Amino acid sequence: MNPGPTVNSQADQCYVSISADELELYSSSNRGGGHGVYNLWVTTRETTDDRWGEPVNLGPTINSSAWEGCPNVSADGSTLFFRYSQSGRHGGGDIWQAPIIPVVDFNGDGIRLLAVRLPRWP
Repeated sequence: MNPGPTVNSQADQCYVSISADELELYSSSNRGGGHGVYNLWVTTRETTDDRWGEPVNLGPTINSSAWEGCPNVSADGSTLFFRYSQSGRHGGGDIWQAPIIPVVDFNGDGIRLLAVRLPRWP
């Protein structure tokens, strides 16, 4: 099933990974608002019956001016593995990992936030 225009944009969406509870969908995309060639994005939903929310860029602690892709969530949902290519091209690159830290809805607006933390790029 196509998740619709909220998830799919005119840009490329590729290398998708879904969390075990099916509430977080990670992808690599060159959509606007990124930090580099391809960045990692996440979209969430409250239940598996809900529609996916607007994709959120994982930010500059994960995304660089290069190429990040191939997200993969660990079975327990605690770690995001991904590929980082300093050359900014599809070829080459290393596997990196970052902890996934759930963040609650602090202001009651119904938006559940998620943080992925990694030290800044060298």
